[in-house]
Amino acid sequence: MAFNTKRYIFNLLDVVLFCLYSGDAYMNLYTPAINPARPHLNRVIPNLQIIKRCNLLHNTDAFWIVSGYERVGKSNLAQALAEIYLKLKPDEHPKRPKQELTLTKEHFIFTPEQFFSVPYEVPRGSPIIVDEGGTAMLANEAITAEGREVKKIVTVMGERNLFVIICAPQWDLLQPYIRARRGTTLLKVVARGHFLAYNKPAVQRIRKDARTAQLVYPPPTFMDSWQFREGKLWNEYETMKADHLKARNAPDSSNELLMATTAARRLGISVNTLNKYSDDGTIPWTELFNGQRRWRENDIAMLLKEHNSKE
Repeated sequence: MAFNTKRYIFNLLDVVLFCLYSGDAYMNLYTPAINPARPHLNRVIPNLQIIKRCNLLHNTDAFWIVSGYERVGKSNLAQALAEIYLKLKPDEHPKRPKQELTLTKEHFIFTPEQFFSVPYEVPRGSPIIVDEGGTAMLANEAITAEGREVKKIVTVMGERNLFVIICAPQWDLLQPYIRARRGTTLLKVVARGHFLAYNKPAVQRIRKDARTAQLVYPPPTFMDSWQFREGKLWNEYETMKADHLKARNAPDSSNELLMATTAARRLGISVNTLNKYSDDGTIPWTELFNGQRRWRENDIAMLLKEHNSKE
């Protein structure tokens, strides 16, 4: 009986900390002194422990944003966080006890196609890494149909209790919905192996200077460091990112999948007309894992070419 009472108290404490302090605001309370035997991520690990317990036992989710200049190690920090998250208790999701939580190259998101499929494919409670904001989370899509689809997928991420780590060059480049409603923590990488952590109240105090148009940050909740990751998984990640950048920057990007509004805009028709011609087979389209439609850029280009040649 004493054991059950103790477990109940600890579970109740998890819920109180999570609800009362809006996600990761409990960093203010749970920041132990630096342990010389474990100098890396010393202050983040206790918070990751609470995040995982809440995600898996109390049906919550967590969205962490990692920002910083190019080549400072944002993705490496994201992988380090995901690896440590997996090592913490509990080991499995109570609703899916036979599904092992892992971190593989399938948990990295680079393209819109991956963004709309990976959240459905990984086990509940898994960590996923959205590299460079996944393009889809950028603010310039916030009020479009694409932006509304992003909100649907973000909701799915929450329903599946995922630990989502979003890498972005700058915090304000993300959609306002992601920044204000879903992001609970910002980790700003200032140099390789070193970052500043901001909990949600601190993030809400970030502002843009009207004269210089630069972001002005409040004092960080704390500072921490991590040991740069190496090994097979990191090598696979670098290969995937290199292939993604090569494909994105190639002159022929015919394999790119377009969303409905983009495809309709290029064809000069409405979205309803696009769907009508797609239903009868006039315009070829591709179905994603979650049932959503996408149109290949080379198919749209061929249709435009045929149309122009008839004129």
